[in-house]
Amino acid sequence: MSIISDIQSYLGGMLSHYWVLISGFLLAVEPTIKFVWSGYDQWADFWLSPAKRKNMARMFAILAFLAANYLTFQDEHDLRTQAEKDKIVAMKAANEATPTGQQERTSELERELGEAKRDLGESKKELADLAEKSKPRRLTAEQKLKLEEEANRYCPTLGKFVIMANAIDIEAITYADDFMEIFSGAGCDVSRDNMMGSLRPDLTGFHIGVTELGLGSSNVQNFSDVISKAGFSIDRGIYPVTDITPKGADPNKTFVFIIGGKSAP
Repeated sequence: MSIISDIQSYLGGMLSHYWVLISGFLLAVEPTIKFVWSGYDQWADFWLSPAKRKNMARMFAILAFLAANYLTFQDEHDLRTQAEKDKIVAMKAANEATPTGQQERTSELERELGEAKRDLGESKKELADLAEKSKPRRLTAEQKLKLEEEANRYCPTLGKFVIMANAIDIEAITYADDFMEIFSGAGCDVSRDNMMGSLRPDLTGFHIGVTELGLGSSNVQNFSDVISKAGFSIDRGIYPVTDITPKGADPNKTFVFIIGGKSAP
């Protein structure tokens, strides 16, 4: 019964394709014309012999019939494939409806939820780290206390110096003011200067620029020790101030403590 049903379905599908109609038309067209036009044979024989016309009609009819078979087979294949997919979906839904299936689905959802929470936690941590790195630099209470302790000890040995920042970098200026407050409060002979357009724009971190007066003096090394003992580091050591700013600095100063821009996070 199933085979007969499949054959009927196949034949019905094949007949629905217009290629079958074309094959029938090709086989029936010449007899039909002969029936309605008595002079058809004489006219047609002028172009092709009866045998050639018959062979051509059969050949094209067979090709059309084969095309109809192929298209029908493709339709049946697509229907069966879709039926298999629907069956799998239905079986999965039925399985999830059982207690075991529900438990498996619950476990799967819990696992996905755990992964989502972990990803969310990692994202929050990355955002917090980025926010921390993006915060303007300021001296903490602990840093101020340590720096003040070292400044009180070394100020008499530092000589005259300048704390400098770029005049267009508000963050660096505010940070430099924090250092100025500590060193001036400790009694150091220090002044502040914001150099407009004279500092290298790519300069970041802490730098010590030595003037001609400061060359070879112990004052510069003493200041470097103060900064290091307070927990900070000089980015490129000690070098001539003219390497940093073409305008140099007050020749009466021993060195310049330069606070560059903040490094990118």
